[in-house]
Amino acid sequence: MRCSICDSSKVVEVERTGRILFQCSNGHERPTVKRDKEDLETVKFNSKRVPVKIASVIYTGEEIVMVKRKKFPYLYSLPFRHLKKDENLDSAVKEMVERQTGLEVDKPKQFGEVVLASRCWRSCEEHKWIFFKIETEREMLRIGKDADEVRWFNRKEIIQDLPTCDGTHYLYDHGYLNGLTVI
Repeated sequence: MRCSICDSSKVVEVERTGRILFQCSNGHERPTVKRDKEDLETVKFNSKRVPVKIASVIYTGEEIVMVKRKKFPYLYSLPFRHLKKDENLDSAVKEMVERQTGLEVDKPKQFGEVVLASRCWRSCEEHKWIFFKIETEREMLRIGKDADEVRWFNRKEIIQDLPTCDGTHYLYDHGYLNGLTVI
């Protein structure tokens, strides 16, 4: 990791008021950091390589699981993360869901993908998002280490009340979270 201000390589994660920031040896604190992307799966898009993110819509009836993130962008989102190089998609989704929500899932189903302008804590500006859906019973959730909160939300609450990030906006705008399209 490198500081996004001075390029120092001495950077550590610090938690301030419930948010994870990156602090360099020169005292700069930022929500983002320059980080090598060699460990991430990438795809070619418009003559450049963009990292891949996986996201899961975990739902039961009218409720969807949302995570409030401690890392940038500090908003509510579907459970998501970067896909690591050569990682199996199904295994990555299952691991991500269990780590971020405490739920154990069997068969995530891919239902869409798109390249979006979406900045992340690694300072990537665009990502290819791959979306999965997981229907499950309403179970108790567990907060992961990078989250402030994880809980079931009614679809209307998500649409009307929550500050959400890019992948969630995309799914809402295209009808996947507002009941117009059956997941």
